[in-house]
Amino acid sequence: VDSYFKQNGFVEFDTLARLEISDGAKFLQRFYSSETERPLMLSTVAVSPSLVTQIDAAVEDAINSNSWVDVATLLPTPFTPADCQALLEHCLRKRRRDVAHIFSEQYLASDQFVQNCGQLFKDTMQHEAEKYAAMKVTSDAASRSLAASIGGGDAAATNRQDRKEERKRKAQTAPKSAAGGSGGANSREVKGQKSRDKKATGSKKRGGRAASAADDDMDDNAPSTGGGDNEFKQLEFLTVEKIGETLGSRVEGLEEDFVEELATYLHRPLTRSYQEVARSVFLSSSSSAGASRRQHNADTMSRLQSLWTNISLFDRGILCIAEDEDCSDLQRKLAGHLLRTLCTELVNIVCALLAEEHLMVSTSADDMT
Repeated sequence: VDSYFKQNGFVEFDTLARLEISDGAKFLQRFYSSETERPLMLSTVAVSPSLVTQIDAAVEDAINSNSWVDVATLLPTPFTPADCQALLEHCLRKRRRDVAHIFSEQYLASDQFVQNCGQLFKDTMQHEAEKYAAMKVTSDAASRSLAASIGGGDAAATNRQDRKEERKRKAQTAPKSAAGGSGGANSREVKGQKSRDKKATGSKKRGGRAASAADDDMDDNAPSTGGGDNEFKQLEFLTVEKIGETLGSRVEGLEEDFVEELATYLHRPLTRSYQEVARSVFLSSSSSAGASRRQHNADTMSRLQSLWTNISLFDRGILCIAEDEDCSDLQRKLAGHLLRTLCTELVNIVCALLAEEHLMVSTSADDMT
């Protein structure tokens, strides 16, 4: 047993059992009692300190070089996957736990290597976030336009119904008021007292109503933070299979089981990063889109005012031409030219604005006829 253990650096407990040593762990601990020779007890084998030192050196090299190592290729074949994982965990005990990660029981990868693998998806993440932000900005604009059109129609219908009900109430209460008008001095005094009481009560309640209205305005103007964040939290970036395919094609030398475990490990942090990037890109796109939209509207209104002013001036100039037989044809030609040029441009701009408001596909104002 001693020569086999020193020559191979390990001994299996099954081998000791075949030699009629029932408790191999206790036997080896009694036989190698010194600190420098005491073996490491794993689930199926006992490992010598020299072999542990070799594996520890391989782990240290993988961490320092920001790489990974497959310890199964460095250990004899009798070592099971559970033995490999236990040996790796033993080597990591004297180091910080976050400096390396164990995958598939036999692969150890440095934390920097894992982060570098995550950086491979940075460009794809940015591209997908920009696509989602553009789609969401368009979708939100369509939703606001539809809500505004529906809300406007409902508000108009509600106002008409309120006016009808108000006229009915006035018609019903008018005879009663007339009938109660002949009540003498006492009735006038009672009415005067009620009127003064109503004024006093109204002055007391006015402050409360104003405060309540102010609170309602603050509630209406408060930004909504519930639904939008939940929507971003439900975004999915890539599936585990897609992540594994990308890792297998862009990182050389990775085994299939290692790629699968690494892809599973990266799936959640990549998804969270994508959600944050998508939210940031969407907020940036929304603010820039709002600023460009306001600038576009301001430029359009300025152009419309300029066109309207010129049309009015030219129309007055055409009307100033003497209305005789020699100038009537000139007036008609000038009016037609004004319609074909400035008036057509003004109408085209208005049509383009309406098309943008209702998210309709249209040509530019310059291409319209």
